[in-house]
Amino acid sequence: AILSDYMSDVTWELSLRAEQPIQGCDLSPHAFIRVKSNTLDNPGKAKVLEANPHVFSYRWSRGPSQQMCSSEQCPRQGSNDPSDWSEFSRGGPCLSCSVCLKAGVPRHETLYCSMSCFKGAWSQHSQKHLKLKGTVSKERTDTDDKEDDGGLSGYVDGQVPTSDSDANHGGNNWVDIFKDSKTYTPCEDDVGRILRVECRALTPNGDTLAGPIVVYTEAVLSAPRMPPRRGLHTIPGAATATALQRFRVISYNILAEIYATKQAYPYCDTWSLAWPYRRTIIIQELLDSMSDVICLQEVQADSYENDLMPALSSMGYDGLFKQKTRESMGQYGKVDGCATFWKRSKFLLMENYSIEFNECVVRAATQMGLEDPDRHRFISRMSKDNIAQVLVFEVLPRSSRSRMSSNHICVVNTHLYSNHLRPEIKLWQTYTLLREIEDFVLNQELALIICGDFNSEPESAVYDYMSSGSCNEEHNALVDDVCRSLGSIDHFMHNIDLSSAMGSTFGMEPQFTNYTKLFKGTLDYVWFTPGRLKVLAVTDLPSEADISEHGEALPSVSYPSDHLMLCCDVALLSSGSSVRNPHSMNRGHNRGGMNRGMHMGHGNNSSGNLSGMRSQSASPGIKMGKPGRR
Repeated sequence: AILSDYMSDVTWELSLRAEQPIQGCDLSPHAFIRVKSNTLDNPGKAKVLEANPHVFSYRWSRGPSQQMCSSEQCPRQGSNDPSDWSEFSRGGPCLSCSVCLKAGVPRHETLYCSMSCFKGAWSQHSQKHLKLKGTVSKERTDTDDKEDDGGLSGYVDGQVPTSDSDANHGGNNWVDIFKDSKTYTPCEDDVGRILRVECRALTPNGDTLAGPIVVYTEAVLSAPRMPPRRGLHTIPGAATATALQRFRVISYNILAEIYATKQAYPYCDTWSLAWPYRRTIIIQELLDSMSDVICLQEVQADSYENDLMPALSSMGYDGLFKQKTRESMGQYGKVDGCATFWKRSKFLLMENYSIEFNECVVRAATQMGLEDPDRHRFISRMSKDNIAQVLVFEVLPRSSRSRMSSNHICVVNTHLYSNHLRPEIKLWQTYTLLREIEDFVLNQELALIICGDFNSEPESAVYDYMSSGSCNEEHNALVDDVCRSLGSIDHFMHNIDLSSAMGSTFGMEPQFTNYTKLFKGTLDYVWFTPGRLKVLAVTDLPSEADISEHGEALPSVSYPSDHLMLCCDVALLSSGSSVRNPHSMNRGHNRGGMNRGMHMGHGNNSSGNLSGMRSQSASPGIKMGKPGRR
């Protein structure tokens, strides 16, 4: 009743913005409504919004073909390839003539894809200014002044001048193509044509509260181009090894949507950073790799549920997801984690566990006998929400002549803490990971693959510990361990024989697996037990020259993540051992992890769970309840 006294002063303002449309990539405009009033303060306006519930109604139309640059000499004329229209390829942002826009000249006649195109067309373009009486001075049309911007202004995708109308975009040449839904996915028929989206704010009974408002997009670009194909480096003579089965494994940090921001990657176009664009390339990359086991990091919960699992399941994969032990960043599903997929025709899931390092921290504090405030300080310092997946597969087809464990393999997928100023935390997580699985893997004589983003370079303590089984005391992770969280160096060892797939193949690790403007280095690895597995081939990684063809760094219009996908072919050997040193198996220090003597039963975990190990349902393809950077 009190609000009704002010409603005569209230007007509604509807805003709408649309990004660059691309074939095959979902396009969802951003609409919001606000209250305008000279008498109401912000809390009062919020109450008016609350008292007037509404929904947005959309109508999509396809218009005529439209050029994306006014210069007749533009080298990109006739191309709809996104790679040609990235800001990197153009050499700068799109530009438009503000003088022409203010005079009502159709936007596509004033838009230039780069400064070079604008300068090249200035002589012809300036003639338009002479025809626009009273809008430009004689000085502005002096064609001898090549450096004058002629009233030039920057242009941002989706911001449409108020003078725009159907008359400026092909008149009546519009066809309704979609309505009622906010999201539209451009198809091949839309490529090269502009789209129009009309939006209204409707009351629950269907009356118009605000609008309609119309936005015209840029011309639709064609589907994203896949990254250049990478060669397969085959190891001479490796295929002659006696093996039960060979299969392909990949490890890939796909850059979660919540981290793919313009602030983090200012050299990327907004549309190429958007998840619908990157998702298209990522899924195709995964399918093109023809991998049997796919280990992904930075998988967002909603991306797993809505995109990755449906796409891969339809192609013969089952999968499981484990989110980090943190709250969602905003709405449901906005938290990342690890996801592992496998070909259901090649593997039967036998056991499935997850490791929550935060739980391991609490247990470690108890075992160390810490009391507050030291206990609180230790837990706060070491708890970083990272997790790992531990899965045991039987390799198909079954062999009646082999021992049960000889055709079983354990696959671990993890993503360690990122802060380069805290190497001791990454080393502690690595130590905990191997401690949790060591007895289980060695006592069951399992072959082992560990994939992940370890956020650690080859010179790090983490790499040293993984590859050698111990750690040099001079590493920064130990020197900087002011909390003594790593304990005694004498007990800081493991007995699993591990090698890096890329490092053992080439004699050294790649120059980089993560390539941004601020950091270039190797952080991702595929570790394996050479006594039970043999690497047959690995894919080459792109060079700096390859990456610089598509952008300043990763991600770019052709590379959807700031990390590169690692891919290798391995063979499961019919015999061998994963033990580094058989004589030191019982060295007396306390190792947590799974109980010994675990019975491998399909879909069941017959042993108890210790420390941070959590059993999960092992039913192939199950979708994890309500899912669960750097």
